[in-house]
Amino acid sequence: MPRRGLTALVLWLTGTLLFASTPRYSEDYGSLFIQARQTPSALSGHGYTSLEFDLVNKLDSRPLEVKISLFAGYHLYSNNDAELAYGRTFSLSAGESRRVRVPFWRWCGQPDRAQIWLDGKAMENLLLVPMGHEAVPNAPNFGVVTVLFSKSIEAPEDIAHLAENPQVQHDGSSVKTSAGTAGYLEADQSDIERWSDFWLDYTQFDMVALTGSDWSSLTGGQREALRTYVHAGGILLLDRSTNLPHELKPRDHQTRLGMPLSFVGFGLVYACAGSLTDLSAEQWYLFLDDSIANGKRWEQTLGNALQNNELFSVIEGLGIPVRSFIVLLIVFVLLIGPLNLLFVIKKGRRIWIFWTIPLLSIFATGSLVAAALVSDGLSIKLRSVGFTLLDQTRHRAISVGTTGVYSPLTSSQGLQFGAGTEIFPMFQQQSGNRGVSLDGGQILTNGWLRARLPFHYQERKVELRRERLVMESKDGRTIEVTNGLGVHIEELWVANGAGRIFRAIEIEPGGRVRAQPDPSLQATAVPPSLCREAYFLPWNKDVKEFEARFRPSANQIFLNPHDYLAVVRGTPFLDTTLSEDIERSSKTLVYGIREGAP
Repeated sequence: MPRRGLTALVLWLTGTLLFASTPRYSEDYGSLFIQARQTPSALSGHGYTSLEFDLVNKLDSRPLEVKISLFAGYHLYSNNDAELAYGRTFSLSAGESRRVRVPFWRWCGQPDRAQIWLDGKAMENLLLVPMGHEAVPNAPNFGVVTVLFSKSIEAPEDIAHLAENPQVQHDGSSVKTSAGTAGYLEADQSDIERWSDFWLDYTQFDMVALTGSDWSSLTGGQREALRTYVHAGGILLLDRSTNLPHELKPRDHQTRLGMPLSFVGFGLVYACAGSLTDLSAEQWYLFLDDSIANGKRWEQTLGNALQNNELFSVIEGLGIPVRSFIVLLIVFVLLIGPLNLLFVIKKGRRIWIFWTIPLLSIFATGSLVAAALVSDGLSIKLRSVGFTLLDQTRHRAISVGTTGVYSPLTSSQGLQFGAGTEIFPMFQQQSGNRGVSLDGGQILTNGWLRARLPFHYQERKVELRRERLVMESKDGRTIEVTNGLGVHIEELWVANGAGRIFRAIEIEPGGRVRAQPDPSLQATAVPPSLCREAYFLPWNKDVKEFEARFRPSANQIFLNPHDYLAVVRGTPFLDTTLSEDIERSSKTLVYGIREGAP
């Protein structure tokens, strides 16, 4: 072969191999062009992130329905591989181009491919998606401090420079503070333009840091997402030049290591005096301590279904009744063996053994099924415990809670949540595929609610709510309360403007009662950190443990003037799942901030 032809062949083969080995994050499906994009993400043991897709409908004559299904392989705490699928459907008008987002749980495996459906038909070629950070294969990685830095901040690449601080122990790759140990500090630096306007995308980060100029350049949607992230328990680190809304501004009378801070909802906002790059090692230790605590909060959830039910009981006596099974087995063996044989011999009909054995087997099986149905019933059992900070002045409800669900039979109905609700499923040692539909919110479809196996999950959400308690003072002697929360109030404590405590019990939805003075209780101003401390209570807490934070003794209650504390039935500010017949056992502690409160 001539040298020129050989050279061309080598170049062609090299180009072909390079093209084949380079991931393709775009595909042309004839009527649709699609390209996948990675959003800011971190290797985290909790939270959400998203993949973005640029969609182009190449048809000028008709609309196009596009479904994107992301597939992530996972085998959490189990040797059995399984697959988790996220699906979301979009409608494109003729000739439309749009960027869309598909969120997924960051801790539960990174999707590596997507199946594209056009008008209900699956496309043959799978779309490769950018991996970003690969998730830990065997378990969520709680040993990482994840921080999102804006590009304008010179973020520390590691934490080795903190060696001068005697409070920080490290081996060059890990950090240990009073809150625990983190494997390493992972910082994602990206342009502000790439930051999301969806608050769940920030839940994978333990802290977010940006400058005042960065904040000014954010869009309204990005600011609202960060505001929600902080209210839900996140940490925001800023410089003093940042022009923040009043509710997020650090208070000068609250400081740590000379830095003003503000407790906002369940979260924290720090403001340093100068540049973020001039922070001392001691100050970085403080941030790392808070950040590690944020991540460690989710590490409490390690346990299989039976262990979780012992810690947060949905149904009593769950487990394998070994003694009952042994007794039943002995009885069955006696019936089907010697007693059955004596019966057919006595009747002189030994041939009957061909129908008595199957009949006794059916009877034994039916007895087992009947016993299970009698003990557990046919209805699904659900138990929830929640804590809500209800700001009636801003119509905002900040809620956190735990729910356990038990079904005696496998349920085909999905667990339904809002699109803006953070869900943290708690499951181990369970193989099998699972699905999440993102159409109309978040629906846990197949594989989640299995027969006789409790399923536990945690929720966080921040949303606008109009529910409220309407109160009117009656000559300072009583307070007339109208229940506008929409649920039954079991017990209510109200502080008037002078800090005097009034109490009422058993108020029906829409009901009106008069709260009477309670001289046994003395009101104390709420410590700024109290709601955040309640947020960090163990996941299996009862509503009484939340209540104990605000009522530390029999004669003391933490209530600011005009505010109230209520124990209510149900979880009105968390998502209600399952519409079929359910036995519910749910309670929520609500701390309400009323109009006129300072």
